[in-house]
Amino acid sequence: YRQASWNYPVGYTNGDQRHKVRVWGTWQMPTPKVLGQLALGFMQRYDSGGPYDYNFSVDTRPYVTNPGYLVPPSSVTYYATGRGEFHFPGFYRTDLSLSWNRKVVGNAQLFLRAVLNNVRNTHTLTSFNTTISTSGMTSFNPFTTAPVLDTNFKKGPDFGKATSPSSYQSPRDFNISVGFRF
Repeated sequence: YRQASWNYPVGYTNGDQRHKVRVWGTWQMPTPKVLGQLALGFMQRYDSGGPYDYNFSVDTRPYVTNPGYLVPPSSVTYYATGRGEFHFPGFYRTDLSLSWNRKVVGNAQLFLRAVLNNVRNTHTLTSFNTTISTSGMTSFNPFTTAPVLDTNFKKGPDFGKATSPSSYQSPRDFNISVGFRF
């Protein structure tokens, strides 16, 4: 009911990510001791896009002589392309931070930390709908015939569209923390 070449091909799986780069630095600003410590931080990120492919379910029962199964599998996964053959675009993000600390008594400190993530507010699409449909398409024998896009399978009506706000990289955000450490 399955053939290795199209049912479990070698390739990237959904969780595979080829590159994840982080470059960061912190600059301790020269300030008088009475004012406390002030530090500026910077982080540049790059994440390569994750993989996707064209796969769909096929019913292989008409093309296989049942070897005696009481209930043979009604559908199996068919990879029309290599596993993870395509990749979503990679994306960059720049983050900045400001941190202030001042000793008050003993080891106790007042602190303030402000962080601005995704300074340039880039909105790269990092995932999208990859639904493939065989409904209304011409059947094919998966053991002897390679399927053809728009003949044996088609991209779903929402293919290539974002599925939720999390389909995009995180938007610009700002957070601030103020407190007392001891």
